[in-house]
Amino acid sequence: MKGKVAVLISLITTIGLVYWFILQPPEALSGTSKEPYKQQRDKTNDEVKDIRKLALNQNEREPQAVFNSEDEIGEEWCKVERNFSPQQRKNSQNEASEWDVQRGNILIPDYHSAFESHNAGLIAPYVDIEPDKLLLSAKSDDKFALITLLQRDDAAKEKKDWAAYRLMLLGNTSLALGHLVMKEVSLAKHKFAEGSIVTKEIENHMLNSLAYVSYGIARMDASALRAYVIATNPKHLSHNFSPDEALDKIDSAAINARKNDLVEFINSERAQLHLNPISDIKIPEIARKEFDISIAILYASFGSQIAESKNLMKISEHDLSRKSDCVSEFLSRLTQSS
Repeated sequence: MKGKVAVLISLITTIGLVYWFILQPPEALSGTSKEPYKQQRDKTNDEVKDIRKLALNQNEREPQAVFNSEDEIGEEWCKVERNFSPQQRKNSQNEASEWDVQRGNILIPDYHSAFESHNAGLIAPYVDIEPDKLLLSAKSDDKFALITLLQRDDAAKEKKDWAAYRLMLLGNTSLALGHLVMKEVSLAKHKFAEGSIVTKEIENHMLNSLAYVSYGIARMDASALRAYVIATNPKHLSHNFSPDEALDKIDSAAINARKNDLVEFINSERAQLHLNPISDIKIPEIARKEFDISIAILYASFGSQIAESKNLMKISEHDLSRKSDCVSEFLSRLTQSS
């Protein structure tokens, strides 16, 4: 049996592939048979269940770090946690769990990580209720209903898109942004397949996807980044479509400007809902470690792809060409355990 860290790599990668096959909008499948996608989705779901059983046999999760708001720890979390007591480790797990809830990182039972099972109970009441009742709860801005709607197989594409946008407005950055990134990249690929040339519409879709990635990183959540990496993986590209070539004339300033437009839109919509600006939602210190772990896992699984992505290197919110000490340390543990 591989170590806990190796299980974590496989788990995150597999869940990412699940998203690829589940969240493809119908437009991306036009003119092609959906059966291969269904077969792959079913196969991947079985793999997730097997990995989950394996993970449940582990006695404890890879320790999380916990920070006090007055501490200026930043990127040094890996050094601080080395001397943690058992109680501190337990407290940090609770901090990480609360952060998952705050950012909307809760997967329905068929797809959730064993490490998130304690949060799955929050959406359990919505998983099997009738679609009309679920939608009614979602329309009242019940975040757990919206998160469930976004993942239900029987939910219409339009309803899922709406749920993702609504969750984003309410402050979620995990499943919501991941869905929106997948949507934009899928639409870009579909449009390119129609004419094999990069149009302004295709460029706009890809720029939108990077704006979501940049915004997610700014909120210390790598979910949108993970979705982009998976969606643009060479295995999922066809018709000679190159995301980098599609945005060859777009620079970092343009991506940042589109991200700022997104933030302005979010705040404008939040104002109409009588909600404070998104920047007023505090990002807990535990987010730094959770973010760094996600980055390390992405490097371990897609290191070459990330390094060669011109688009990702244009994102100014985070320098993906540089690894912090803690990311490097965790990445070393991942590779040694694989």
